[in-house]
Order: sequence, then C-alpha cells, then structure tokens
Amino acid sequence: MAAKTPKSASANETISGVLGDEATHEGNGIAAKISEAHASGMSEAAFRKDYPLVAKMIDTMPVASPGDIFIRITAKTAGFRRGGMSHPATPTEHRFVDFPVDLDQLEAILGEAELVVEFTDKDD
Repeated sequence: MAAKTPKSASANETISGVLGDEATHEGNGIAAKISEAHASGMSEAAFRKDYPLVAKMIDTMPVASPGDIFIRITAKTAGFRRGGMSHPATPTEHRFVDFPVDLDQLEAILGEAELVVEFTDKDD
C-alpha cells in the first residue's frame, strides 16, 4: 500500500474537514454522524475528548474526497463482533461516508485489538 499524506488538522478541522465541500451528509453513515455532531455545535475540544481515536483517524486519513475514502477492516478471528457488526477474517472495505456505525461504535472498532483497521482511498 502506498504511503499517504496525512491531513493536517487545524481548529475545528477534525469535525468539518472530513466532510469535504458538502455542508451536510444525509443517511446513516458515519459521515452523517460527524455532520450531526458538527451541526449540534460540538466543539473541536469536545469532539477530541469524547472521540480521541476517531479524531486521530481523521487526522491521519488519506487526503481525498470523503466519498473516495474506504475503511478496510480485518478481524484476527473470523466473525468477531464489534460496533454492531460481525467482521470476517478477510479484509473488507466499507465506503467511509456510508459506513453504518455511530461515533461510539467507530471509537470501539478503532480501539479493538482484535481488528486491523486501515484507511485507503479508491486508488489503493
């Protein structure tokens, strides 16, 4: 996998920067959940405090349009459950903006030692 240039995070970029040029995202994907947090007035500091692993993930995401970013998850044990879903032992890609979890579930997935989580863009 080619090395990606991480995003540089500035004030409030963690919440709004990941959303790209679109003001809001609709639906049940994680981008919509981040959009909701931003729209509710959640501050950068509060977001980083409540979701440190999600904030770190966003800081190191490949530079790409949010629609071009994928979350690749591989379970060390086939069928391992975290974040409300079962994860196979083979790498499975989920489009970031449509990934059907909330912020707490994504935080749990990112912090789980039984899962290998990577972020790629559509060119990988």
